[in-house]
Amino acid sequence: MKIDKRITTTRESLKRSLLKIMREEPIFRIAVKDICKRANVSRGTFYLHYRSPYDLLEEIEDELFADIKAVVDKDLGPGPDMVRFFRDILKVLLKHQDTIIVNFSTHGHLRVQATISSLIHDRMVGIWRYEFPDVGFDLLEYAYAFCAGGALGIVNAWGRGGFVENPDDVARLILLLGGGIDTTFAHTKGNWNIRTLQQSEPFHEPQNSPA
Repeated sequence: MKIDKRITTTRESLKRSLLKIMREEPIFRIAVKDICKRANVSRGTFYLHYRSPYDLLEEIEDELFADIKAVVDKDLGPGPDMVRFFRDILKVLLKHQDTIIVNFSTHGHLRVQATISSLIHDRMVGIWRYEFPDVGFDLLEYAYAFCAGGALGIVNAWGRGGFVENPDDVARLILLLGGGIDTTFAHTKGNWNIRTLQQSEPFHEPQNSPA
């Protein structure tokens, strides 16, 4: 059923208002009256659409998650084009840039970064398991944790810089910096996991040169 344009306009105004306030205050300090004042709507109008500021924030975040899931669920086909995959994810983040800026700040919701990472997890680990069947699942999990942390850090820096670079360039940067993972996996033989990694090439701390 098509939603009345006035309803959509009101909801979008409330969302923008909440995100603007969250640049200055965490969600638990924000009252309905603060959102309504910024959006220039009455409290009664707010409660026609949402139960609380948390309910409004949840809808904002769920819209972001739905758009990411739509990208993840697309068929990448054989030999997936990972630049395109990450570019499409980054386009979603750019579309929701106000949500990203807020949720990557000290006032953000921790569940946003965790959910983004979780949504992409199965697709990435699935690709690695297909391309590198000899790599143990535990090592794949460590590798994903490393890559996800780095990629989210790049997104954070991208946002703090005003999203100046285009998504295609940022996608290539993520893949370039994470390329060591694929290179490492490509050189594995047998059932390679965290234990065999520890046994393969011992780590030697650098020795101080004699005075």
